[in-house]
Amino acid sequence: EIGVRLVGSEMCIETDSITSGYKTATFALADVESVTLLDHLPDEKFYRSDGSEDNSKLLGNFRGSETGHCQMYIWIEHPPVLQIKTTDTTIFLNSSNEAQTKEWYDQLNDAISSNK
Repeated sequence: EIGVRLVGSEMCIETDSITSGYKTATFALADVESVTLLDHLPDEKFYRSDGSEDNSKLLGNFRGSETGHCQMYIWIEHPPVLQIKTTDTTIFLNSSNEAQTKEWYDQLNDAISSNK
């Protein structure tokens, strides 16, 4: 399993969960269908079902008009965005540091490749 947690105001990769200070999400590497580095969130309407949303962050459970149920751990003004599709949900995730988001992308892909 792999995940990310919030440390202060930053998230970092761990091996068991994604924690944002609000919610924890866990997924097995075997359940990951794809990891994509996006320039920005998909151009669709997202509605928060629980969590928090302000001018800087989107945290928690959302429903996208095309994506459906998803979880977001997003710094709004800090692209790029990781899109992690699992068998159960889609997770959108980024850091306020662009290089860190790209590093997570590489780490996730390496972990998935090693798990096959």
